[in-house]
Amino acid sequence: MDIERILHLTGNNEHHNINPMKQCLKSEPVIVFMVAPWCGHCQRLEPTINTLENELIHESEFDKLHMMKVHDTELDKLGMEASSYPTIRLFMNGEHIEDHQGSREPDDIRDFVRKHMKSNSKGSKKKYKKSKKKKCKSKKKKCKTYKLKKKGSYKVKNFTGRNHNDPKWIEKTFGIMSGGKSKKNKRCKCSKRKICKCKKKCKKCNNN
Repeated sequence: MDIERILHLTGNNEHHNINPMKQCLKSEPVIVFMVAPWCGHCQRLEPTINTLENELIHESEFDKLHMMKVHDTELDKLGMEASSYPTIRLFMNGEHIEDHQGSREPDDIRDFVRKHMKSNSKGSKKKYKKSKKKKCKSKKKKCKTYKLKKKGSYKVKNFTGRNHNDPKWIEKTFGIMSGGKSKKNKRCKCSKRKICKCKKKCKKCNNN
């Protein structure tokens, strides 16, 4: 029997196990079988406890598990109590995780321990890294743009098209005078047209 991982507290001859059991309960995963010698269900559970002590303790996935069997008269020495017998209780790092419910066959108890040990190990491995925003070392070059004011109901956007390097592109493109005033279209006096489109200057249309 592995004394370090399998501990019993069933009578006066085993009181030397009290301190090691308290130490294990504080820092290790432990399954505790709380039994009473006068209980018929506890007597039927004895073969299951023996099977688990011989098999479960040697399986690699339970290499950190400790097992304890404590009689009802010795529970107070470990600061424990049970409302019914048998009680199968799982502890991890000093915390009471859960009591096993249902069938008390070896495989059922094995699944009970496996489920909680896996969930506990996953929770301990999770490490959340704070996302660090990388600072851009390259300096952004500011591009100068020229904005035109609204004229009438039209919105004039930045111009970066053809001939935008021409200093008089604004006047040529939008028909705006250098002083900021738009050219007035000449009205045709020889026809009903609003804008004079006479190829040849007539006397009526010629203002020059």
